[in-house]
Amino acid sequence: MKDYKGIIVTDVALEKIVKLASEGNEKAFSQLVSIYEGAVYNMAMYIVKNREDALDISQEVFVKLWQSLPSFRGECSVKSYIMKLTQNAALDLKRKQSRRQSVSLTAVNDKGEEVQLDIVDSSDDANPSEAYLRKEKVQKVREGLLRLDEDQRKIIIMRDMNGMSYSDIAYALDISEGTVKSRLNRARGALKKILTDGNYF
Repeated sequence: MKDYKGIIVTDVALEKIVKLASEGNEKAFSQLVSIYEGAVYNMAMYIVKNREDALDISQEVFVKLWQSLPSFRGECSVKSYIMKLTQNAALDLKRKQSRRQSVSLTAVNDKGEEVQLDIVDSSDDANPSEAYLRKEKVQKVREGLLRLDEDQRKIIIMRDMNGMSYSDIAYALDISEGTVKSRLNRARGALKKILTDGNYF
């Protein structure tokens, strides 16, 4: 596992961090925040589509995590648990507010800066024309992703962008793994159709 600053964190080390944080160790909790703050912000951003709200949700999630860690028994991975807290906080906010019109596909890079989120390879290429075409493709996929309904977009983010396992997604969404797989297949199919119909590829 990598945190947003690129530091490798093994499963054993993560387990120790979670244990210490659950016992009230503030340094360990800060490490936990560093590992997951990017994923929390990204998930919140995709749901509420507003930077300030996503930041507020991120703060709320980690306050709730600090409060609830002592009772966390490891029924799921800590990442899945945090993603579920994030989803619940974001949906609660959406229920309280009118739907926002601004939409942005952004993420937090390894320097903690907000950047446009690449969901396909957009690395630099020695051939300028190939690099341009790749960037064009990235933009079209972003646009297609925004046209999906919220549930479809959410499950693609969890699996294809946040790398969550089927079991962790099932826990976060309160559905079976079989349902996760079928929803993911439908979401990917819907995205493919949007891109094909729009002559994006």
